[in-house]
Amino acid sequence: MKKLIRIILLIAYMLFCQSLKADLESVIDSLKKREVLVSQSRDKGELAKVWNELAWNFLSKDLNEAQFYADKTFNLSKEIGNQDLM
Repeated sequence: MKKLIRIILLIAYMLFCQSLKADLESVIDSLKKREVLVSQSRDKGELAKVWNELAWNFLSKDLNEAQFYADKTFNLSKEIGNQDLM
C-alpha cells in the first residue's frame, strides 16, 4: 500500500512540474512578443522593464539567458538613468 501511495505521489509531482514548465514557457513567449512591440515603440524604460522580467523568468530555466537579459537591463537602465532597474 505504501509503495502505491509513493508511486501516485511521484506521478502527481511529475505532472505538477510539467505544468509549471509549460506555464514558464508561456510567460517567456509572451514577454518576448512584448519585447518586440516595445522595441518598435522605442520606449527604453519599458524595454528595460521587459528585459528585467525576462531575466527573472529565465533564472529557473537558462542561466546564460538570464544573465544576457540582466546585462541588457543594466546597460539600458544606466544609459537612461533609471536606477530602479539596476
